[in-house]
Amino acid sequence: MSDDPFRLKMQKARVMLSEHLGLPMLAEDLQLRETVPLLDQTVFDFCRAAGIERPTPVNVTPADGAEPGWCIRNVRRAIEQRGGTVVHGWLTWGAPGLFYEAEFHAVLRDLEGHLVDVTPTQDGETLVLFSPDASYPESFDFMQRPANKRIKIYRRPDLDARIAERLASMSEASLRYEGERARRKGMQLRDWVASRIDPDAFDVAIDRFISLADKLDTMIEPVTDGVALRKGVRSADFDRIKEELLAAKLKVWMMAEGAVMQRIAATSGAPSHGSMKTA
Repeated sequence: MSDDPFRLKMQKARVMLSEHLGLPMLAEDLQLRETVPLLDQTVFDFCRAAGIERPTPVNVTPADGAEPGWCIRNVRRAIEQRGGTVVHGWLTWGAPGLFYEAEFHAVLRDLEGHLVDVTPTQDGETLVLFSPDASYPESFDFMQRPANKRIKIYRRPDLDARIAERLASMSEASLRYEGERARRKGMQLRDWVASRIDPDAFDVAIDRFISLADKLDTMIEPVTDGVALRKGVRSADFDRIKEELLAAKLKVWMMAEGAVMQRIAATSGAPSHGSMKTA
C-alpha cells in the first residue's frame, strides 16, 4: 500500500542506492518483496523447522465486505453468507532467499470441502500457501492466537566451500571428535561445522531483523479492534523497537537489491562507481 511507512522509505532508499552505485534502479518485477514463495524444498525445510505441516496452495476469493488483516471476521462473515466451517493454520510468506515467515491465519472450508482464503491480501495475491493446524480446532478463540514464526533461509554463497575447507583441514581424530559433538546436538557433521563458521553481513542483518520483529510481537496482544500494547509495555519502548525494526528491514532490502543490481551490471558489462557497504 502506498501509505506503508516501509514502502515510502524504500522508494526513497532505492533512488539513493541507484545514485550511490551509479546503476539504474531494479525493474519492479525484480524488486524484493515479501510474498507467497514458490512451493519448493526450501519451503518444506522451513515448515519442518517451524513445526508446521507442509502447506497447500489455496485460492484467495475474498468474501463480500472482507478486509485485509481480519481473517477470522471475514471467515465468519463468509460462513453466514454461504455456509462452511473455519479452519485454523498458518500462511507461509517470504522474502526470496532471505527468510520465511509463518503467520497464524483462518480460512474457510466450504460446503464441498475445499479450502478457500476469503481474506484479501495486501498486494492482491490470488493464491496463498496454507498449512492447516489440527491443534487449533474450529472452536479456538482467535484472540489467543500464537505469534508469527520467522526463520532465516539465507545461505552464504561460499558456505559449502568453507565447510569443505574446514573438514579437509581436520585430522581423523578431530573429525571423530567433531562428529561426536554434532551427534550430541542432534546434527549432521556438515551442519555442525556450518554453525561454527562466522556469519557474513547478510546473516547478521537478517538475524537482527528477525530478532526485532520477534521482539515487537512480544510487546503487543490481540484485542477486539486490532492489537494493543501488553500490560507493562511503554509506548516509548514500542515506538523505539518499531523504528529499529524499520531500519533493520530497510538495511536487508538495500543490501539485497544492491547485490542484485551489481550482479546484473557485472553480467551486462555496465560500469558502476560505488559499492555496497554490507557490514
